[in-house]
Amino acid sequence: MDPLSEQYHHQPQPPPPLTTKQKAEALHALATTALSSSLAKLSNSSRGVPSGRDFHFYANFDGFRSPAREIASRSESALKGFGVSGPLWGQKPLIYPNDDSIDEDGAYDWLVNVNDELLERFGVAADEYQR
Repeated sequence: MDPLSEQYHHQPQPPPPLTTKQKAEALHALATTALSSSLAKLSNSSRGVPSGRDFHFYANFDGFRSPAREIASRSESALKGFGVSGPLWGQKPLIYPNDDSIDEDGAYDWLVNVNDELLERFGVAADEYQR
């Protein structure tokens, strides 16, 4: 085979695995730029969402109910995606409870566990970054 045709048949190699320091630097960059900015925007925009009695009142109207369902669907999808991303970090997946019979306490417990796991991963990465 001539060198030109070898160039087109060559399969690219996967990138080498990241070192712990590189992972920590990537996590630090994410947490200090895009993630923190997105969380600030989300926090500011969520102040306009009704809660409690107001939410139940507005939920009677299609103009509110449809976007609320869409937001709930996207949020659930994001939580499922985050839950199964554990193997990327060398952890077991935290499978989102998709059983319709799960109560609010079960869903809340899952969310608390995911939050604890995320904070623990961030703490480990931050400690590695400091070394």
